Amino acid sequence: MRDIGLHLRLIDSLVTLAHKAQELELSTFQCFFLHQETMRFIRPVRQEIAQFALLRDTFNRLFVHSSYWTNLASVEDISMRAFENELALAKRLHFNALIVHPGCTKGTVDRMLGID
Repeated sequence: MRDIGLHLRLIDSLVTLAHKAQELELSTFQCFFLHQETMRFIRPVRQEIAQFALLRDTFNRLFVHSSYWTNLASVEDISMRAFENELALAKRLHFNALIVHPGCTKGTVDRMLGID
């Protein structure tokens, strides 16, 4: 059997998002770690992480989509710290995968330098 999920908007908190997924009877979902309305990265406190952990086991797989500001192929990009924070939070919350678009090799003379 295949899991079918949705990309859900994070409007309030991770806990509210998990409850929404449960209401929709989803076994998997994807989200950004950005609040939909403010476009700021979430900063869950211990209590929210603990509450989310209790709900986590009700899902088969969870995916987080890295922000579109991440540009891993740029030698000048400063988004690496944000990417590292997203990755650390995904691990802490036991998400199964982090989806990333590699970006653009801007700032390089040689495309292969950006790829490296």
